Amino acid sequence: MPHMGLDFRLTRCQRFSYSVGHVFNDLCSAMWFTYLLIFMRDVVKLSNASAGYLLLWGQVVDALCTPVIGYCSDKMRDHFGYGRRKTWHAIGTLSVVVSFPFLFLRPLLLPDDALETALIVYYACFIAVFQFGWASTQVSHLALIPQLTSVDREKVQLNAFRNAFTVLSSVTVYGSAWFLLSADSSDREENQPETLSIQTLQFKELMVICVVTGALFSVIFHLGTPESKSNSDNSSSDFGVSNSSTLAIGLLDWFREYQFYLIALMYMCSRLIVNVSQTYWPLYLMDSLHLTKNFIAIVPLVIFSSGFVMSLLMTQMNPSTGQKAICFLGLLLTVVSCTAMWLLTKDNAIFVLIPAVLLGTGGCILLITSLSMTADLIGKHTESSAFVFGTMSFVDKLSSGTSIALIQVFHPCKSSKCCPDCEWYYRSVMVLLPTGVAAVSICILLALLPIKIGRLRWIPR
Repeated sequence: MPHMGLDFRLTRCQRFSYSVGHVFNDLCSAMWFTYLLIFMRDVVKLSNASAGYLLLWGQVVDALCTPVIGYCSDKMRDHFGYGRRKTWHAIGTLSVVVSFPFLFLRPLLLPDDALETALIVYYACFIAVFQFGWASTQVSHLALIPQLTSVDREKVQLNAFRNAFTVLSSVTVYGSAWFLLSADSSDREENQPETLSIQTLQFKELMVICVVTGALFSVIFHLGTPESKSNSDNSSSDFGVSNSSTLAIGLLDWFREYQFYLIALMYMCSRLIVNVSQTYWPLYLMDSLHLTKNFIAIVPLVIFSSGFVMSLLMTQMNPSTGQKAICFLGLLLTVVSCTAMWLLTKDNAIFVLIPAVLLGTGGCILLITSLSMTADLIGKHTESSAFVFGTMSFVDKLSSGTSIALIQVFHPCKSSKCCPDCEWYYRSVMVLLPTGVAAVSICILLALLPIKIGRLRWIPR
């Protein structure tokens, strides 16, 4: 493997290989956030609160694993010459392969009339393994960005290409779901109800598509993505930067840095907007707008298609435009989208595609700019890049999991069956929470305006 410096320019093949390294995670994430609650409610027959607790458990495990894995990834010695980041990526991929399939299958070792407690314990075990693997893959993949290049434009491009494949992965999930739901609808007679076995088969087929596709792209990532010689010995020269110009920093030094907290909050808010809306779109469409089941695939497909277009546009965007200005545009689109959703009823529900496009575009902008800000914050201090990204992900997972669990706990329906109160409840969730988080994000953005991201006060440059 050739020696790489921070100013190394990646080839197109290497950019592609890196960009698809998170596809497996993205496929699983789309199913996890969009369909887990529906699967647990309609197929496994858990209560709304229990389904929420399972999702919270997954997010807590992910949140706890992320900074630990980040620390280990930064400090681990590369004994085999394969690369620290890619080693952790491989560990994560294998963990996801052996655990994720069981999350969307009915329990194999439990009877159909098993107690709810037994069902919760069964799924919680596989969720723990899955979230450990997901965190390992995410942290190691993100930590490669500042290690591959220090060129600002190339960092933005890598984040944009990475996000583009995130969107394509989601499009694959929702497109496949649309096909499976449409094929099932055409095969059944008009008034024939959908049976539990049919629902189980649909989730199983969708899960198989995700696992096979994700594993294939993970192999491409490992074959085509370079990783520089390990700097586990704290040797900055491995990145083409001498120790005289860039000093290694301790992990605790980051907590003395004001902008570290601001960017962590910005990253958390961006993920919270995307994750909560992604989770409750299907329930909002079915229970608030009373649309047919096909729309739980069509609308997310529109959202992520618009996000994909925005990802491509951002790769060509002039860096002088400013990340903060672009981020503000994303927040504005989010607020406009939520306002439009508040005005929708079952009588004009077909217009839901308009706020879907706006939210898809705004969410894409927020994700790309928050990741780019994090990469700028790290700068050339790549010896702790996994820890920084891990900390960002920690607050993201904990906030998302807690928010969704609280939403499920306060759900007006205490069983798996829906009631008329669900109509206003899901509309309020889809509108009020993203709008409130967007307002907080604007305040954070104002605090970041006078700050040059990456120009650190307490950390040596």
